[in-house]
Amino acid sequence: MEAFDLFLRHSRPYKPLFLVVQDDMEFALENIPQDKAENNKWKTLVDSLGDHLFTYYLWGIFPLTGDASLLARFYEQTKHDDGRWAHLFDRIGRNLKNSGKQLGEALKDKVIEFFDWRCEQKNPAEMKEFTFWLGAECLDAEWRLKAFSRTLDVSKADDVKTSICLETLRKLLDEYPALVVECFAKLTDSASKDRSFYVQPDKAKPILQLGLKSQNELVRKNAERARENLLRAGRFIFLDVDADSQLRKTFD
Repeated sequence: MEAFDLFLRHSRPYKPLFLVVQDDMEFALENIPQDKAENNKWKTLVDSLGDHLFTYYLWGIFPLTGDASLLARFYEQTKHDDGRWAHLFDRIGRNLKNSGKQLGEALKDKVIEFFDWRCEQKNPAEMKEFTFWLGAECLDAEWRLKAFSRTLDVSKADDVKTSICLETLRKLLDEYPALVVECFAKLTDSASKDRSFYVQPDKAKPILQLGLKSQNELVRKNAERARENLLRAGRFIFLDVDADSQLRKTFD
């Protein structure tokens, strides 16, 4: 296990090599410690193994789910420690963000299939790591926003890297105003005076302003909800964002 740990950490997946290392990967999967304390000793091995298996899945070496899927077995063997799920989900997002704007259609389909599968599990620790997926320009912007909205239904917004997400939302505001305002409203739903929830006014105010002026009733209601959430959390800097008299009275 120690030797295989070193191999995984210091090598990249290589398609022709898979048949050579397949038995070792299956052995590693079978021997992932089920005790969380003992599992910490092998955390780097487990995380590296997940990285490799996801890449082999992308290359079509095995399917996403079912008995033939080593990736599905990875998730089954680590279900006692969702920190490993969160780590892999975050790593995938970072790799996607760093891959530029081009990604083959077949790979995109596999990435989306993987996301849908993981989102169906409704694991908050995993879904809160969507941050870098949101900024991955190799994936369709509308899909990213809809996917982000789905993750916010599962994860707590105060666990999300809000400042990084706001940067992307601001960039997409002009093209997808309704989706951006929807996501922003969900981001603010967990804001309260008791949480260290911070949003950058220069990024958030344009979203609120556009939403509050929208002719679309749903968009306007989402913006009003977001502003009310922020004011109830004591973020009075947002009082000047087209606040109506009723809200001013409420929070004066």
